[in-house]
Amino acid sequence: DEEKGRFDIDHIFPVKLLAERLKEDDESEGWPMRAIGNLEFLQSSINQKKNAQTLGDYYNGEGNAPMGMTDKDKREILRRFSLCEDPGSVTFTEGWGEEDFLRFIKQRELILKDKLLKRFDLDS
Repeated sequence: DEEKGRFDIDHIFPVKLLAERLKEDDESEGWPMRAIGNLEFLQSSINQKKNAQTLGDYYNGEGNAPMGMTDKDKREILRRFSLCEDPGSVTFTEGWGEEDFLRFIKQRELILKDKLLKRFDLDS
């Protein structure tokens, strides 16, 4: 199936939602919304359904979760294409802000680095 072989670069925390948070944060000069830690390859059809939701909201069935997809199928697909250990936790919580976002992308970049080093059998 050709569709299964198509991937998009997805913003785990969508730029639109981050920009809304940034407007609320008078102290900040900007957030690294397009940092590699906020990006992932996601099957195109899934990314279209996820749209402008956080990965966690999509994973948990909020908003535009695909009709007819079982929780088991959804988790399998998202785990296969995501490097997040718990996709359901990747969402905005009360008081979530710049420090939380920076911590998320830094942790995720470390995960990416580790996965790449292991994949290519390299030392850090």
